[in-house]
Amino acid sequence: MGPSKPNEPPGPTASSARPVFILVGLLFAFTIFSGPLHAVGDYAQGHAVVRIDRLEESGIFFNSYEGVLSIAGYDEDEECEADQDECYAPMRESLEFSVDDDNRQLVRYLENNIGKVMLVQYRVHRMTLAFSSDFEIENAWAWEENPPDGISLRETGTKEGSRRAFTIFGRVLRFEERGTMIDSYEGLYYNAQTGKVHPFSVTDESLAVYIRQIMRGSRQFYMRIAEAYVAPTRDSDYQLYAIDFERPPDTTGGDEGEAAE
Repeated sequence: MGPSKPNEPPGPTASSARPVFILVGLLFAFTIFSGPLHAVGDYAQGHAVVRIDRLEESGIFFNSYEGVLSIAGYDEDEECEADQDECYAPMRESLEFSVDDDNRQLVRYLENNIGKVMLVQYRVHRMTLAFSSDFEIENAWAWEENPPDGISLRETGTKEGSRRAFTIFGRVLRFEERGTMIDSYEGLYYNAQTGKVHPFSVTDESLAVYIRQIMRGSRQFYMRIAEAYVAPTRDSDYQLYAIDFERPPDTTGGDEGEAAE
């Protein structure tokens, strides 16, 4: 006879493993629902000029504030001549939004400014847990006449479009960073000369930061736009690449495909 083997502990059985799975499930649920986690994942984050129309407290197990705002939009199926700057007629869109119950200072500000136009900072969530909408307002400011002091009166990025380039005068109504695999900066501008709105993209991060800053004010400015034949990495074939508050942006050196202004 060979030497006897030491006794080995019995392996886990289905009945003994079940409490472990239950415990893990309870810990996961506690982690998700005990803290101030109202949503998971982001599709976009940005700033927009809006009017707050309604705000009310909501929730049974988890409190939040839910409301409705008005925001500028357009009909992308509108029949218009883009080359003649006829696109698009501005439309007022109603959008549901949410505010975290813990953001009490913001809640009070919104409640005290129902019906007023303001600039909001927002986040669009991929999945909501305690919010009624995927559009969460995180901050808000009065829409002053001028942007904050100390901001440069002009900013220029790199032109990428080669079909044509032109200058407009107006303001940015909405601007956000969106995407997962490839991030892009997308916005909506208002052309005061034609009374139209149009989506645009920004490819320079420094210009994106500048736009967020100047959106704090309602003062209008000149914008240089380049239209591309193909724009595979962004949503719009219109690229905003220069801004100037005092005069049309300097395009010394020439723009290919220059359009008459």
